[in-house]
Amino acid sequence: MARENIVKTRLNDEENSFYIKELKKIKHSKLDMSKLIRLSLDQFFKNNRFEATETFNALYKVLLHITVDLSRVTGNLNQIAYHLNKNDDVDSKEIVKAVNELAELHKKGFENYKGLKKEIEKMI
Repeated sequence: MARENIVKTRLNDEENSFYIKELKKIKHSKLDMSKLIRLSLDQFFKNNRFEATETFNALYKVLLHITVDLSRVTGNLNQIAYHLNKNDDVDSKEIVKAVNELAELHKKGFENYKGLKKEIEKMI
């Protein structure tokens, strides 16, 4: 089957010289840049890299939501600290309970954040 479709890519000088040098290292091979690109694309899709990318995107969105939630909890803690420093009349037991609940949520959220971040870093 004739290959009539042209796919173009742009490389900087460093990338281009690297690939050409690597291709020359493969002795007794008829591998050229065109074949290398076709083989690379073939391997990319055969190894389900596309699915990994989709998984990465999903994890990244979850990580983003956790980051927003952590920011909200941090903001709430800062507001509580502000009111305590203003000497507002507030029941100290209520404050301690609320701060402990927020701190626990923050701790759990941060642990989830670190776990997801590690998973994402493995995929990069």
